[in-house]
Amino acid sequence: MFLLTLAVASLLIDWPRLEHSIALDPSWQRLFDAQFAARTQVGPESIFTYGPLGALHTQAWGPNAFWWRALLVEGLFKLVLGLFVTRALLAVPGRALRVLAFVALFTVGLTDDSGIQFGLAATGVVLVASPSARAFELLGAAFVLALAGALKFTFQLEGCAVATLVTFVLWSRGERRRSLQWVASFVAVQFGIWLAAGQELANLPSYLRGSLEIARGYTLAQGSGPLLVDFLQPAAVFGFASLSVAARVRAARADARVVGVGALSLLGLALAFRAAAISTPLPTTFHELALVLPFLALAVPQGSDEWRPGWKKLSGLLAVLAATCAVPNSFVAVQTAELGVVALVRARLKDVTGGLVGFTELAERRRELEEGDLLARERYAMPRTVAFARGRAVDVVGVEQALAIFNDLPLRGRPVAQSYSVHTAWLAERNVHALRTESGPEIVLLRVANHERLAGWMLEPHTFETVLERFEPRFLEWDYLVLERSREPVVERESWLALEREIAAGEWLELPTGEERGLWIELDTRLSPLGTLYAALVRGPLPVLELEFESGLTRLREFAPQVARGGWRIEPWIETQHDLASWLAGEELPRVRRLRWLLPVGGEALVEALAHLRCVHRAPPR
Repeated sequence: MFLLTLAVASLLIDWPRLEHSIALDPSWQRLFDAQFAARTQVGPESIFTYGPLGALHTQAWGPNAFWWRALLVEGLFKLVLGLFVTRALLAVPGRALRVLAFVALFTVGLTDDSGIQFGLAATGVVLVASPSARAFELLGAAFVLALAGALKFTFQLEGCAVATLVTFVLWSRGERRRSLQWVASFVAVQFGIWLAAGQELANLPSYLRGSLEIARGYTLAQGSGPLLVDFLQPAAVFGFASLSVAARVRAARADARVVGVGALSLLGLALAFRAAAISTPLPTTFHELALVLPFLALAVPQGSDEWRPGWKKLSGLLAVLAATCAVPNSFVAVQTAELGVVALVRARLKDVTGGLVGFTELAERRRELEEGDLLARERYAMPRTVAFARGRAVDVVGVEQALAIFNDLPLRGRPVAQSYSVHTAWLAERNVHALRTESGPEIVLLRVANHERLAGWMLEPHTFETVLERFEPRFLEWDYLVLERSREPVVERESWLALEREIAAGEWLELPTGEERGLWIELDTRLSPLGTLYAALVRGPLPVLELEFESGLTRLREFAPQVARGGWRIEPWIETQHDLASWLAGEELPRVRRLRWLLPVGGEALVEALAHLRCVHRAPPR
């Protein structure tokens, strides 16, 4: 069992990539490393879908979290996780099904996130299937669920779902003392890891609120997995399988049959919702079904305590697994077509051996990281900005926070560091407040070249307004505009309501002409009851804004309803970095003559055809 556990654990190990740790994109991974070193308080100072130990769950090596990542997560955590997965698969009734379980695991493989999610489900199955879990097993399971939750908020949701289901199953089986011991262990380890990560308990509510808001914004605007699916999937994978254990113990054949059908049905819904949420064909998620088949075997009706699967039942499960591998565009089919069967087996063996071999290369990896870090510091050096900042706090608007880290500039970023994560008015308000407060950054870097789109202009308009209003442009260096906080008192800009009315989808709105330049619109689109349900289960529909300029040119842009409700600047219309640089240089930009909003293509029934519009004259920030 020891060697089998090592093999499973090595399959779960996912060593980060060096190139990500020395690049500006994705720089949020290096931002996590800096926050890890500074013990940044998640919630008030950093709002993200990652937890206080998020630096230990990225695809980039970080110098501050290097040994923590290597030894705690890829070492101890993945080893314990592998132990629970191995025990869960060994608990599958019937030798043939157990072999099938391990074949499915090593054939399909596991990605970084799916490996942890699979391990969380396996941890719950072990606790429920074990006749009497000992104290160290309860603590080990609590450690797995709690540490996973500290890595990523999604894991926190799934871990809590598994913990709740374990408690429910144990209590329903009459093992009330054991269930209370489990609850005490889970809560104690949760708070222990939170405090060990340098966090204050008082910030826990704000962390939960911020993470839920970020996740809600992603669901509404980017099509990421909805929160409901985060609960639904572990419930389908683990919950019904564990309930079937209770049914089997009570020899309730009918109950077990109902549980089995419910497990398959709910799992199908979870996979369908997830496929729709990430805008990919449903078959691409079918490979996950192969991984949960062994657990669903527990839900097959039991004739006795010593159940041995008949050939009909076994052949049925094998047929489902074969269909999973044969579905066009499925994970297994694509890998097999690209690599071939022999190469696929070799790739899996390489995954297993590579996970263990990585521990013998830690010193070399650390040396490569230091060399790469020096190279990145030379490549992205901004000596003029460093001399100008003189140790003052810096923020980088956009997603390239690593630029400040590579230049050893004290980074004091907005709570929501990624501009493309600001999808709700609440998040936008937090970022604007961080820029306006006296303890905010003194220097702001804004990219104005080598980007086709102005990242965040349509997502974080209030932030750009605040930056241009309260910070003075000083100079350009390496495609970035360097701005300094203005010492002059802020003069509140006058604004007045020009128009407020209901506007139908497809109706053109002629913008006022001959007025002083500066126009801001707020568009409140409303979801239909069907759209509300769709947003909760799949993703939020994205209406379209169509702009027609005086030159006759038109632009179509999808928008997030939550952002539109807070408003955009329409006049002047600044869409690209080149537009921003031209406008700051005093050049005239094309003016929008009229606009209209359109229902999302294919989702016309999801959004009400009537929206509320407010058109406000507001002078430009400078």
